[in-house]
Amino acid sequence: MELNYEKKKDFMVCVDSDGCVIDGMTVKHVKCFGPCLIDQWHLEAHWDEVMKYWLKINLYSATRGVNRFIGLLDTLKQCNSWGYLDVDTEPLAQWVETTPELSAGSLRRHMESLGKDAAPVLAESISWSDHVNESVRNLSDSEKLVFANVKECFEALKGQADLGVVSSANGKAVEDEWGYNGVLSYVDVIMTQEHGSKADCLKLMKDAGYAADHILMVGDSPGDITSAEKNGVLYYPLIVGGEPASWKRLTDEILPLFFEGTYASRMEQEKIHYFEELNKLSGE
Repeated sequence: MELNYEKKKDFMVCVDSDGCVIDGMTVKHVKCFGPCLIDQWHLEAHWDEVMKYWLKINLYSATRGVNRFIGLLDTLKQCNSWGYLDVDTEPLAQWVETTPELSAGSLRRHMESLGKDAAPVLAESISWSDHVNESVRNLSDSEKLVFANVKECFEALKGQADLGVVSSANGKAVEDEWGYNGVLSYVDVIMTQEHGSKADCLKLMKDAGYAADHILMVGDSPGDITSAEKNGVLYYPLIVGGEPASWKRLTDEILPLFFEGTYASRMEQEKIHYFEELNKLSGE
C-alpha cells in the first residue's frame, strides 16, 4: 500500500504501539483475543488449555506481537491437533501466506472474490476479528494507558527526529488510543496492518528518503527486531516487564548514540539481552 508522506527531518524513530507505547497488550489478549476465539469456535470446555496456548504464542514466546490472523491460524491448528476442533484451516493458511495485507478488510475482499466458494473458516475468522475489535473498544480507557516515560521520550525527539507508529493493529484503534493518551500530536505518520507487515512499513520509511542508519525501530517483540533487520535499519528492543525503565534508557542513553551515529555497534548486545529476558518470561 502506498503512503502519502514526506519526511521532515533526517532521522526517523518508529515505535510499535501495543505493549510498547500503550500498556494494553496483555489485557487485550486476556480479555478480548483469547475469549473471543473460545466463543467463536465453542471451546469453552477447553478454556484453560486454549488460553494458555494463546497467551504463550502472543505474549510469552518468540512470536510475541504476531499479527492476529497468524496467531489465530496457529491456535486453530493446535486445537485441531488436540482433537478439540475439526476445522479446515487450509483456506485461511493460503490467504495468510499470500496476502500483502494481513487485515480484516483484506480478508473480506478475498472472500468476496471467492463468492459462494469461500470456505467457512474465512467468515468465522472475520466474525472473530470483528468481535475482538468490539471487545477492545469496550475496555476501559484506564486499561490502555501509555507506559511511564513515553511522553518524556517523545518530547526529547521533537526537533531532532520524525516519529512514526509501526503497528500490526488496525489504524483506528491506534488513533483512538494515542488520542486518548494525549500522544497523537507527537506523531508524523501512522502505519498499521492496512499498510502491510511491519517490515513493509519500515520499507515505506526508506522509500520516503530516510537513510537506513537514520531509522530506529523501537519495539517489544522479536518480530520488531526481524522487521528492522530485514530492512537494514537500527532497532532498540524494550524489555517486557521493564518498559518504563527501557523508555528512560532510550531517552537518556540510546537516542544520543543514535543521533551521533554510534548506536549500530551496540545492537547485537541489546538483542542478546532482550532474548535472555524473553526466555526468563516464558520460563524456558
